[in-house]
Amino acid sequence: MIHPAPPPTLPAATSPAQPIASVRWDGDAPVVIDQRIVGCDRVAANGDTANKIVTYSLAVLARRHGIPFYVAGPRTTFDIETADGTAIVVEERGPDEVRCLGGRASAPALTEVWNPAFDVTPVDLIDAFVTDVGVIEPPYGTTIRAALERSGDGSAATAGPVDSAPDHRSSVAEPFITTPTTPFCVPPATATVASGSQNPWP
Repeated sequence: MIHPAPPPTLPAATSPAQPIASVRWDGDAPVVIDQRIVGCDRVAANGDTANKIVTYSLAVLARRHGIPFYVAGPRTTFDIETADGTAIVVEERGPDEVRCLGGRASAPALTEVWNPAFDVTPVDLIDAFVTDVGVIEPPYGTTIRAALERSGDGSAATAGPVDSAPDHRSSVAEPFITTPTTPFCVPPATATVASGSQNPWP
């Protein structure tokens, strides 16, 4: 993905909006973002798409700035047995992934955490799917099924929770707020705050 012109740029994950709204320059040539292409972990029969967290935000930003938003993935990510995104169970990752950094506490131990592994982008924000069986365009309720039938693969992904980290997943039957029970996160005896004073945790 490295090309001489324009050179690639790696933006901070916390600043997805500004690169879309800004114009940078490569010599005398303006460099703008004119489309978004993301991957997918599961696509429901109607086109609602589960993918890594922040994908939904990127789709909203693309629509706001009038640039096309494409989803790329193989036919095996399409699950025509799942009607829409409301039926996709998105599991949540362990709270210490947020409360800790490098094995050290970045927040008090009992801080409540909501840490979904994925989000679901509504179909009306997706301009097309780029797949190994061709480009699929609206109306997805019929074109997705037709594309899978043409490929001889009428059933794709098996329905179930969308999750990429089984070791950290929380059961959907349990609260997603949990108290750490492992030494994964080690609170410091004291933490220095901006003023220079000592603030003991927890």
